[in-house]
Amino acid sequence: MSDLEALACAIDDLQRRDVGELPDAVACAQVVALRRQIDRLESVFTTRVGVVHTRGAAAAEGYVTTAAFLRHTCRLTAGVARSRVDVALMLQETPLVAEAFADGAISYAHVVMLTTTLRALPPELAAEALPVLVEAATLLDTGRLAQTAKRLRHLIDPDGQAGLDQRHYERRWLEVAATFAGTVAVNGLLDPESGAILLTAIDALTGQPAADDERTAAQRRADALVDLARIGLDHADLPDAGGERPHMLVVSTPASLRGDLGAPPSELNRVGSIGTETARRLSCDSIVTRVVTTEPSQLLRAQPEHPAGFEPAELFRPQPDRSLRGTSD
Repeated sequence: MSDLEALACAIDDLQRRDVGELPDAVACAQVVALRRQIDRLESVFTTRVGVVHTRGAAAAEGYVTTAAFLRHTCRLTAGVARSRVDVALMLQETPLVAEAFADGAISYAHVVMLTTTLRALPPELAAEALPVLVEAATLLDTGRLAQTAKRLRHLIDPDGQAGLDQRHYERRWLEVAATFAGTVAVNGLLDPESGAILLTAIDALTGQPAADDERTAAQRRADALVDLARIGLDHADLPDAGGERPHMLVVSTPASLRGDLGAPPSELNRVGSIGTETARRLSCDSIVTRVVTTEPSQLLRAQPEHPAGFEPAELFRPQPDRSLRGTSD
């Protein structure tokens, strides 16, 4: 029986075991032990990747690069495959990291953090920092290890840290785009200073959840980000957009707001169609401009202000066919 066959048999045996009756202490100890063995297996896998790459063995299987081989045979993304090859080569140059990884004292995520940090330092400084970082990795999670690595870089190479901060700033980006499903996707990357500003503002608006608050932490952060934007629209001295104060624009009809069968959907600028209840809620806290038409796209007149005594509830009563443009501030 080969080594891999013996490993497969051992895993099969573990999967067949009934662990439902294990004492709590034993179950916890096994979770810790299994995690360590998983990390050791990650070490073996990464080492094998290094061997395959060094020998150029992937070419014999018909692949141009080792990363392409990993991407197709191990179902990894292109970025993850390239990173695994880079880490494998770095392990060959840093026996101290490889030893800790092989022992299960550190995880693959720790190894990635270590190799990234060491690669950013001049060789002589990397050699000096290596034992400190490896010891820290055996004691800290990857988040705290990242902070330790940053402090260490600053201590031994303050000029280099300044350059790194500038590179982080130059790589900042943000994408906010409406999806085909009608939601809005937010994705991006901020430099440390900008990120700290945003996190501080979100934390201030999130606060401690009330006892009856059923939102998840992620949902509370999302709501805080929207609240932050709403505060900016309501109170900040923002530049005008097209000669107008920035605002959301909703285009609807009385029939749409009443929810009449066959009525066209209400439209929210930059997003698209929205539900009747959402349109109603926005119309109750908005400035309404009535646009009177004979047929679609044939404008007769526009009334840009609320008429005397106008109430939002008026929109839900039957009335002549008109389009309504509501701006919610």
